Amino acid sequence: MEELRDMAGIISKYRLKKIEIINNSLPQSARTGKPSKKARQSRDSKAYHGLIDEGFTNDEEMAAYLGYKDTKGAFAIFKHRLSLKLQNGMFFIDVMLSWYYNAEYRCSRLRHLVFMLFLYGRRNAAVHFTNKMLAIAEEYNLAEQKLFCYKRLRAHFSYIGNDALYQKYSGLYNDTLEQMVMEDQAEDFMNRINVQYAPTIVRKPETAIEAIGYADETAGFLKKHDTPLLQYYEHKLRGFGHQINGEYEKSNGIWREWEKYLQTHPLFSGDKRLGEVAVYQMDNYTYMFQYDEAKKYAMTCMERFREDSTNRLIFYENYFLLAMRSGDYINAREIYKLATGNKRLLAMSATHQEKWRIFEAYLYFAEKGKGNKFDLEGMAKSIHVYKADKAGFNIAMLIVQISILIMTEPEPPIDKMDALRLYKKRYLKTDTSYRVNVFMDLLFALDKAGYTPAAMKETETVLLKKLKGKPMAHTENIEGLEVIPFEQLWRMIIENLQNIREVLSEIDF
Repeated sequence: MEELRDMAGIISKYRLKKIEIINNSLPQSARTGKPSKKARQSRDSKAYHGLIDEGFTNDEEMAAYLGYKDTKGAFAIFKHRLSLKLQNGMFFIDVMLSWYYNAEYRCSRLRHLVFMLFLYGRRNAAVHFTNKMLAIAEEYNLAEQKLFCYKRLRAHFSYIGNDALYQKYSGLYNDTLEQMVMEDQAEDFMNRINVQYAPTIVRKPETAIEAIGYADETAGFLKKHDTPLLQYYEHKLRGFGHQINGEYEKSNGIWREWEKYLQTHPLFSGDKRLGEVAVYQMDNYTYMFQYDEAKKYAMTCMERFREDSTNRLIFYENYFLLAMRSGDYINAREIYKLATGNKRLLAMSATHQEKWRIFEAYLYFAEKGKGNKFDLEGMAKSIHVYKADKAGFNIAMLIVQISILIMTEPEPPIDKMDALRLYKKRYLKTDTSYRVNVFMDLLFALDKAGYTPAAMKETETVLLKKLKGKPMAHTENIEGLEVIPFEQLWRMIIENLQNIREVLSEIDF
């Protein structure tokens, strides 16, 4: 009862006179008596629903929608107040993505309560809620939250002169601090791998050695602190390392081990983590050309990832590549619509948005332009980040440009071919560009043969044999360098040329 009295006493003296949050319900229609967007709304309500339905990307859009003349003065004040109301609303969210995330959320709320009780000198009540928070943190092994509790309890028992309990919580604090440092180090190992690939899709073989080395270091941490987070990073680093190295079966074996771990540790499991397992296995099966198996895992991802999550959109990128590489262009079109129609895409980084512009070009080519318009020049101008990815996605863009020009233009793209020759000489010198170089040699041979496939048969046979000798590998095209496998892309280019010649032969000049 003491803690209830203490909270009531603080609230009675210090609570804000007015706590403002957004009322997210729609006003009722005067005619029907039912909620309606057409009914007169307060400016707060209109802004709230506008953010959701209109997806404003800048102040100008929002100001115009709400009837403000500019983004200064009255609008700036309104926006500040709206932000405060939305911030208040964030304290009352139903966080049930998984039991683990729910535990994190409950601890964060209790942490604020403990802080306020200590701040206003309600020590006994603060200790009571610290123990409640600690029970959750220990059950889910949340190092940061445990550390907060042990620190508070250590200080409390020192203050009241209880040496035994002071020593107990001091020891627990030191042990948990070591745990948290190790978990933070393992997370940073993963960050070091991820940061290499934000601006590029090229995978360097030496990164596989680096990732597996980090996994081994994390396995060493596990000998001291066998926690779910350390298990997660150890499996993820090792599975990713094997994938980069082209060892897809080994990678899948690691992910299956991790899936079993999650099944035996349900408190740490959840749709997000199980969806991640499925994504990596889908990718591995895609690179092993076992498309039916890959599609099974794609269905699991569709079930696991929420539609409003960034994970869902990242999965769509990989799912689109699976559809394109397996020749399922109808499904690829549906995936493209789902991804580009998702408002969350606008909030993602430029690299993710640019991928879909390049993907659209490949889809247009695969569908032979039927029923769809495509601005090839506009696509090229809209790509900024990946233009700097000279050995990566920029190649994918150049190749699809030439493929579309061969398909749609009456004159051969000679100037583009000359530019491509220079590009190859400057940027594609490493072994990881082997397949790209061979495919470009096919294009150059076609250009030399005057775009007459029959005149380059011998060269074509030699170059296709080279492609077959080194199948599409993860180290070269993890996220789309070969949106369509080069063997298939070449067949489609030749087929388009033959169709053009048949049409031309029927025209009476």
